[in-house]
Amino acid sequence: MQKNKLSGTNFLLCLVSVLLALGLFNSYSNNKELKKKLHKEKVKLAQEKEVSVIYDLTQVFLEKSSFAKQGELLTGEAKKQYDAARDEDVHEDEGTELVEEVKADHVFAVKTSGNKAKSYAIYKVVYKNGNSLVDKNSPDSRIVYFTLNADWKKVKDTYKVNHYEINLLKDSMDQYLSE
Repeated sequence: MQKNKLSGTNFLLCLVSVLLALGLFNSYSNNKELKKKLHKEKVKLAQEKEVSVIYDLTQVFLEKSSFAKQGELLTGEAKKQYDAARDEDVHEDEGTELVEEVKADHVFAVKTSGNKAKSYAIYKVVYKNGNSLVDKNSPDSRIVYFTLNADWKKVKDTYKVNHYEINLLKDSMDQYLSE
């Protein structure tokens, strides 16, 4: 009888040991799974932070390009074109004193690959109207809406514009001139 109790106890101890081992294995597997999920979320968060940086840089780019001062935000072909235009234009700052306000209405930024991104914007620039001194009927301000499509590339540890297009969307003077 003693022997049966002992083997029954051994059996229960073995069963408990096997159950604990299975529990530990399951816990270890869940831990690996959680680590994978955590890593994915960290990568996603880092990408979201970069999109936020590109969004902010797009706002800066809009402001600086309205004053022809975007050179420090450019790289590659865009930088070459900017430098060539500045070398050709002896009156590079002409008209920038007329800019009263630059305001982004819509900005959208997205990562396209590891070190590249795109941003799109619709923004308005309000200019003082120099014609109002000559023509009393002309409006005091001129509001011009533009669109921006920019390709960003990571250079060292910051993003710079590799290619961009700025297009005229609407000009408040069109209505005035048509009257």
